[in-house]
Amino acid sequence: MSPSSSSFSYCFHLLMLILPLYNSLYFQVPRFDSNTNDVVFIGDAVPSFGAVNFNSLVYCCRVGQVIYKQPVPLWDSNSRKLSDFTTHFTFVIDTQNFVPYGHGIAFFLAPVGFTSPLNSAAGFLGLFNSTTSDNPSQGPIVSVEFDSISNQEWDPPVEHVGINRNSLSSVTYVDWNVSLYNKQTANCWISYNSSTNNLSVFWSYERNPNFQGNSSLSYRINLKEVLPAWVTVGITASTGQFMEKHTLQYWDFNSSLDVRHEAKTLAKFQDIMYQILLQAVRGIPHSWLNEIELDETMAPIPCILLILGSMRPK
Repeated sequence: MSPSSSSFSYCFHLLMLILPLYNSLYFQVPRFDSNTNDVVFIGDAVPSFGAVNFNSLVYCCRVGQVIYKQPVPLWDSNSRKLSDFTTHFTFVIDTQNFVPYGHGIAFFLAPVGFTSPLNSAAGFLGLFNSTTSDNPSQGPIVSVEFDSISNQEWDPPVEHVGINRNSLSSVTYVDWNVSLYNKQTANCWISYNSSTNNLSVFWSYERNPNFQGNSSLSYRINLKEVLPAWVTVGITASTGQFMEKHTLQYWDFNSSLDVRHEAKTLAKFQDIMYQILLQAVRGIPHSWLNEIELDETMAPIPCILLILGSMRPK
Protein backbone atom coordinates (compact mmCIF):
# COMPACT_ATOMS: atom_id res chain seq x y z
CA MET A 1 0.00 0.00 0.00
CA SER A 2 1.35 3.45 -0.93
CA PRO A 3 2.08 6.03 1.80
CA SER A 4 -0.74 8.23 0.52
CA SER A 5 -3.37 5.49 0.58
CA SER A 6 -2.10 4.30 3.96
CA SER A 7 -2.41 7.81 5.40
CA PHE A 8 -5.86 8.18 3.94
CA SER A 9 -7.00 4.84 5.33
CA TYR A 10 -5.71 5.75 8.78
CA CYS A 11 -7.40 9.16 8.67
CA PHE A 12 -10.72 7.86 7.50
CA HIS A 13 -10.93 5.07 10.05
CA LEU A 14 -9.94 7.45 12.83
CA LEU A 15 -12.65 9.82 11.68
CA MET A 16 -15.20 7.01 11.84
CA LEU A 17 -14.14 6.31 15.42
CA ILE A 18 -14.47 9.88 16.62
CA LEU A 19 -17.84 10.33 14.96
CA PRO A 20 -19.89 7.34 16.18
CA LEU A 21 -23.45 6.92 15.02
CA TYR A 22 -26.03 5.86 17.56
CA ASN A 23 -28.75 3.44 16.59
CA SER A 24 -31.70 2.41 18.66
CA LEU A 25 -31.22 -0.84 20.53
CA TYR A 26 -33.84 -3.55 20.42
CA PHE A 27 -33.71 -7.18 21.37
CA GLN A 28 -36.40 -9.76 21.89
CA VAL A 29 -36.12 -13.21 23.39
CA PRO A 30 -39.46 -15.02 22.94
CA ARG A 31 -37.89 -18.34 23.86
CA PHE A 32 -34.86 -19.24 25.94
CA ASP A 33 -32.67 -22.11 24.79
CA SER A 34 -29.05 -23.09 25.34
CA ASN A 35 -28.15 -21.51 21.98
CA THR A 36 -29.97 -18.22 22.59
CA ASN A 37 -27.57 -15.58 21.31
CA ASP A 38 -28.73 -12.34 22.92
CA VAL A 39 -28.34 -13.27 26.57
CA VAL A 40 -26.04 -15.11 28.94
CA PHE A 41 -27.13 -17.30 31.83
CA ILE A 42 -25.38 -16.72 35.15
CA GLY A 43 -25.29 -18.80 38.31
CA ASP A 44 -28.22 -21.16 38.72
CA ALA A 45 -30.12 -19.77 35.73
CA VAL A 46 -30.65 -22.42 33.06
CA PRO A 47 -32.91 -22.58 29.99
CA SER A 48 -35.60 -25.22 30.29
CA PHE A 49 -38.42 -25.91 27.82
CA GLY A 50 -38.16 -22.43 26.33
CA ALA A 51 -38.08 -20.59 29.66
CA VAL A 52 -35.46 -19.83 32.29
CA ASN A 53 -35.42 -21.51 35.67
CA PHE A 54 -33.50 -19.14 37.92
CA ASN A 55 -32.88 -21.18 41.04
CA SER A 56 -32.28 -24.75 42.05
CA LEU A 57 -34.72 -25.82 44.72
CA VAL A 58 -32.46 -28.64 45.87
CA TYR A 59 -30.24 -26.26 47.82
CA CYS A 60 -31.00 -23.03 49.64
CA CYS A 61 -29.41 -19.63 49.09
CA ARG A 62 -29.18 -19.63 45.30
CA VAL A 63 -28.80 -16.86 42.71
CA GLY A 64 -29.57 -16.94 39.00
CA GLN A 65 -29.40 -14.18 36.42
CA VAL A 66 -30.10 -13.55 32.74
CA ILE A 67 -28.05 -10.68 31.31
CA TYR A 68 -28.09 -9.08 27.88
CA LYS A 69 -24.67 -9.87 26.48
CA GLN A 70 -23.87 -6.42 25.04
CA PRO A 71 -23.34 -3.11 26.85
CA VAL A 72 -26.36 -0.83 26.57
CA PRO A 73 -25.97 2.93 25.92
CA LEU A 74 -27.92 4.83 28.56
CA TRP A 75 -26.77 8.36 27.85
CA ASP A 76 -24.46 10.10 25.42
CA SER A 77 -21.32 11.37 27.11
CA ASN A 78 -20.88 14.02 24.40
CA SER A 79 -24.36 15.50 24.08
CA ARG A 80 -25.41 14.44 27.61
CA LYS A 81 -28.65 13.13 26.15
CA LEU A 82 -30.43 10.42 28.07
CA SER A 83 -32.05 7.41 26.47
CA ASP A 84 -35.70 6.48 26.69
CA PHE A 85 -36.26 2.77 27.17
CA THR A 86 -38.98 0.21 27.71
CA THR A 87 -38.50 -3.37 28.74
CA HIS A 88 -41.19 -6.03 28.89
CA PHE A 89 -40.86 -9.45 30.46
CA THR A 90 -43.14 -12.21 31.69
CA PHE A 91 -42.42 -14.37 34.68
CA VAL A 92 -43.99 -16.87 37.04
CA ILE A 93 -43.39 -17.35 40.76
CA ASP A 94 -44.40 -20.70 42.21
CA THR A 95 -44.24 -20.83 46.00
CA GLN A 96 -44.14 -24.64 45.84
CA ASN A 97 -46.37 -24.70 48.93
CA PHE A 98 -43.49 -23.37 51.02
CA VAL A 99 -44.51 -21.28 54.02
CA PRO A 100 -42.84 -18.89 54.26
CA TYR A 101 -41.44 -18.53 50.76
CA GLY A 102 -38.89 -16.18 49.18
CA HIS A 103 -37.14 -14.15 47.97
CA GLY A 104 -38.00 -12.54 44.64
CA ILE A 105 -37.08 -11.38 41.16
CA ALA A 106 -35.78 -8.04 39.86
CA PHE A 107 -34.85 -6.17 36.71
CA PHE A 108 -31.66 -4.14 37.08
CA LEU A 109 -29.28 -1.70 35.41
CA ALA A 110 -25.66 -1.76 36.58
CA PRO A 111 -22.21 -0.75 35.32
CA VAL A 112 -20.78 -2.79 32.46
CA GLY A 113 -18.95 -5.80 33.84
CA PHE A 114 -21.17 -6.12 36.89
CA THR A 115 -21.15 -9.54 38.55
CA SER A 116 -23.03 -10.76 41.57
CA PRO A 117 -20.96 -10.28 44.71
CA LEU A 118 -20.28 -13.23 46.97
CA ASN A 119 -22.97 -14.06 49.50
CA SER A 120 -25.64 -12.16 47.57
CA ALA A 121 -28.47 -14.71 47.79
CA ALA A 122 -31.71 -14.39 49.76
CA GLY A 123 -32.89 -10.82 50.24
CA PHE A 124 -29.84 -9.41 48.46
CA LEU A 125 -31.38 -10.69 45.18
CA GLY A 126 -27.96 -11.27 43.64
CA LEU A 127 -27.24 -7.53 43.54
CA PHE A 128 -25.66 -6.74 46.91
CA ASN A 129 -24.20 -8.39 49.97
CA SER A 130 -23.69 -7.23 53.54
CA THR A 131 -20.62 -5.24 52.49
CA THR A 132 -21.96 -3.52 49.36
CA SER A 133 -25.50 -2.94 50.58
CA ASP A 134 -26.33 0.77 50.87
CA ASN A 135 -22.83 1.66 49.70
CA PRO A 136 -23.05 3.38 46.29
CA SER A 137 -19.27 3.57 46.02
CA GLN A 138 -19.29 -0.20 45.54
CA GLY A 139 -21.13 0.27 42.25
CA PRO A 140 -24.37 2.06 41.33
CA ILE A 141 -27.42 -0.10 40.66
CA VAL A 142 -30.99 0.82 39.82
CA SER A 143 -33.50 -2.01 40.09
CA VAL A 144 -37.19 -2.84 40.14
CA GLU A 145 -37.87 -5.68 42.55
CA PHE A 146 -40.75 -8.06 43.04
CA ASP A 147 -39.90 -8.86 46.64
CA SER A 148 -41.82 -11.82 48.03
CA ILE A 149 -40.61 -11.62 51.63
CA SER A 150 -39.98 -8.70 53.95
CA ASN A 151 -36.47 -8.39 55.35
CA GLN A 152 -36.67 -6.37 58.53
CA GLU A 153 -33.26 -4.77 58.00
CA TRP A 154 -34.25 -2.83 54.87
CA ASP A 155 -37.73 -3.74 53.60
CA PRO A 156 -41.18 -2.37 54.32
CA PRO A 157 -43.24 -4.75 56.46
CA VAL A 158 -45.02 -6.29 53.45
CA GLU A 159 -44.34 -8.17 50.24
CA HIS A 160 -43.96 -5.46 47.64
CA VAL A 161 -42.90 -4.18 44.25
CA GLY A 162 -40.27 -1.50 44.73
CA ILE A 163 -37.92 0.79 42.86
CA ASN A 164 -34.43 0.78 44.35
CA ARG A 165 -31.58 3.25 43.89
CA ASN A 166 -28.13 2.05 44.97
CA SER A 167 -29.76 0.23 47.84
CA LEU A 168 -31.87 -2.69 48.97
CA SER A 169 -34.30 -0.21 50.50
CA SER A 170 -36.98 0.87 48.04
CA VAL A 171 -37.35 4.60 47.40
CA THR A 172 -40.98 3.88 46.57
CA TYR A 173 -43.11 0.75 46.67
CA VAL A 174 -46.61 -0.70 46.59
CA ASP A 175 -47.99 -3.78 48.30
CA TRP A 176 -47.90 -7.00 46.31
CA ASN A 177 -48.88 -10.45 47.55
CA VAL A 178 -47.42 -13.21 45.43
CA SER A 179 -49.55 -15.88 47.12
CA LEU A 180 -52.61 -14.34 45.45
CA TYR A 181 -51.02 -14.95 42.05
CA ASN A 182 -49.18 -18.19 42.69
CA LYS A 183 -48.19 -19.93 39.42
CA GLN A 184 -49.81 -17.15 37.37
CA THR A 185 -47.94 -15.39 34.58
CA ALA A 186 -47.08 -11.77 35.33
CA ASN A 187 -46.54 -9.29 32.50
CA CYS A 188 -44.26 -6.44 33.53
CA TRP A 189 -43.34 -3.27 31.64
CA ILE A 190 -40.66 -0.91 32.92
CA SER A 191 -40.31 2.39 31.08
CA TYR A 192 -38.05 5.39 31.40
CA ASN A 193 -38.93 8.81 30.00
CA SER A 194 -35.77 10.89 29.71
CA SER A 195 -37.73 14.13 29.29
CA THR A 196 -39.48 13.80 32.63
CA ASN A 197 -36.92 11.52 34.32
CA ASN A 198 -39.83 9.25 35.16
CA LEU A 199 -39.17 5.56 35.77
CA SER A 200 -42.49 3.73 35.71
CA VAL A 201 -43.53 0.15 36.32
CA PHE A 202 -46.70 -1.57 35.19
CA TRP A 203 -47.64 -5.18 35.75
CA SER A 204 -50.68 -7.31 35.20
CA TYR A 205 -51.79 -10.89 35.64
CA GLU A 206 -54.43 -10.64 32.94
CA ARG A 207 -54.13 -13.14 30.12
CA ASN A 208 -53.60 -10.52 27.39
CA PRO A 209 -52.95 -7.19 29.08
CA ASN A 210 -53.05 -4.00 27.05
CA PHE A 211 -50.15 -1.78 28.00
CA GLN A 212 -50.82 1.85 27.10
CA GLY A 213 -48.06 3.55 29.05
CA ASN A 214 -49.94 3.51 32.34
CA SER A 215 -48.11 2.62 35.52
CA SER A 216 -48.66 0.87 38.82
CA LEU A 217 -45.59 2.51 40.36
CA SER A 218 -43.31 5.38 39.35
CA TYR A 219 -40.37 7.42 40.57
CA ARG A 220 -38.54 10.47 39.24
CA ILE A 221 -34.84 9.78 38.86
CA ASN A 222 -32.15 11.26 36.63
CA LEU A 223 -30.34 8.11 35.58
CA LYS A 224 -27.49 10.20 34.21
CA GLU A 225 -26.64 11.20 37.77
CA VAL A 226 -26.73 7.63 39.04
CA LEU A 227 -25.43 5.32 36.32
CA PRO A 228 -22.56 5.43 33.81
CA ALA A 229 -23.14 6.12 30.12
CA TRP A 230 -23.01 2.41 29.30
CA VAL A 231 -24.72 -0.19 31.44
CA THR A 232 -25.53 -3.86 31.78
CA VAL A 233 -29.21 -4.82 31.89
CA GLY A 234 -30.44 -8.05 33.39
CA ILE A 235 -33.00 -9.97 35.39
CA THR A 236 -32.03 -11.65 38.64
CA ALA A 237 -33.75 -13.93 41.15
CA SER A 238 -32.70 -15.53 44.40
CA THR A 239 -33.70 -17.85 47.19
CA GLY A 240 -32.46 -18.04 50.76
CA GLN A 241 -33.46 -20.12 53.72
CA PHE A 242 -36.94 -19.74 52.27
CA MET A 243 -37.49 -20.79 48.67
CA GLU A 244 -39.77 -20.47 45.66
CA LYS A 245 -39.49 -21.20 41.95
CA HIS A 246 -38.78 -18.26 39.60
CA THR A 247 -39.33 -18.70 35.86
CA LEU A 248 -38.74 -16.17 33.07
CA GLN A 249 -40.79 -16.80 29.94
CA TYR A 250 -40.17 -13.79 27.69
CA TRP A 251 -38.03 -10.64 27.56
CA ASP A 252 -37.66 -7.70 25.23
CA PHE A 253 -35.88 -4.37 25.54
CA ASN A 254 -36.17 -1.25 23.40
CA SER A 255 -33.93 1.78 23.85
CA SER A 256 -33.08 4.87 21.83
CA LEU A 257 -30.81 7.79 22.55
CA ASP A 258 -33.18 9.92 20.44
CA VAL A 259 -30.39 11.29 18.31
CA ARG A 260 -31.80 10.29 14.96
CA HIS A 261 -31.49 13.84 13.62
CA GLU A 262 -27.93 14.11 14.86
CA ALA A 263 -27.14 10.69 13.42
CA LYS A 264 -28.33 11.79 9.97
CA THR A 265 -26.28 14.95 10.26
CA LEU A 266 -23.20 12.99 11.28
CA ALA A 267 -23.73 10.50 8.48
CA LYS A 268 -23.87 13.34 5.97
CA PHE A 269 -20.80 14.93 7.54
CA GLN A 270 -18.93 11.63 7.36
CA ASP A 271 -19.73 11.36 3.68
CA ILE A 272 -18.56 14.91 3.05
CA MET A 273 -15.38 14.32 5.02
CA TYR A 274 -14.76 11.12 3.08
CA GLN A 275 -14.90 13.04 -0.18
CA ILE A 276 -12.77 15.85 1.20
CA LEU A 277 -10.13 13.48 2.51
CA LEU A 278 -10.15 11.54 -0.74
CA GLN A 279 -9.54 14.71 -2.71
CA ALA A 280 -7.03 15.89 -0.13
CA VAL A 281 -4.97 12.75 -0.54
CA ARG A 282 -5.05 13.14 -4.32
CA GLY A 283 -4.49 16.87 -4.36
CA ILE A 284 -2.59 19.75 -2.92
CA PRO A 285 -3.01 19.20 0.85
CA HIS A 286 -1.35 15.82 0.54
CA SER A 287 1.66 17.37 -1.13
CA TRP A 288 2.50 18.96 2.20
CA LEU A 289 3.21 15.50 3.50
CA ASN A 290 5.79 14.70 0.85
CA GLU A 291 8.24 16.94 2.65
CA ILE A 292 7.81 15.09 5.96
CA GLU A 293 9.65 11.87 6.80
CA LEU A 294 7.13 9.69 8.59
CA ASP A 295 7.27 6.54 10.61
CA GLU A 296 4.47 4.59 12.30
CA THR A 297 4.68 6.64 15.48
CA MET A 298 3.89 9.79 13.47
CA ALA A 299 0.77 8.37 11.82
CA PRO A 300 -1.58 10.89 13.49
CA ILE A 301 0.32 13.82 11.97
CA PRO A 302 -0.86 13.39 8.37
CA CYS A 303 -4.36 12.77 9.60
CA ILE A 304 -4.44 16.02 11.54
CA LEU A 305 -2.87 17.97 8.68
CA LEU A 306 -5.22 16.51 6.14
CA ILE A 307 -8.33 17.25 8.16
CA LEU A 308 -7.26 20.76 9.10
CA GLY A 309 -5.96 21.48 5.62
CA SER A 310 -9.11 20.32 3.89
CA MET A 311 -11.28 22.35 6.25
CA ARG A 312 -9.39 25.64 5.70
CA PRO A 313 -11.55 28.45 4.27
CA LYS A 314 -11.08 28.65 0.53
